[in-house]
Amino acid sequence: MAKVAEARKREVWEPLLEGEIGVALGTDSMHGRLPTEVEHLVDLGASPERALRAVTTEAARAAGVEDEAGRIAEGRAADLHILPAPPVERPATLGEPTVVFKNGKRVD
Repeated sequence: MAKVAEARKREVWEPLLEGEIGVALGTDSMHGRLPTEVEHLVDLGASPERALRAVTTEAARAAGVEDEAGRIAEGRAADLHILPAPPVERPATLGEPTVVFKNGKRVD
């Protein structure tokens, strides 16, 4: 059954990732799982850049807050993670922040 489910999952996701369909990821009910979800999207065939957009700009757009969040820019919410390595090179680094800023203030 697991093999069938995995094959079906790939069958569904591959055309979505090949097209221009926006993909947004979030974890309201699974806090701490966002890095795993990004890696999973890459495993399904998304580029690391697209997977990162899914948790930033595309997630903000899907939530209707693209004018306030989703990218680093003046006047936007400043929730930032400083990471030990570029996440486009190693998406797992999203789960290894060295410094976190929430609403523009460092939190430890």
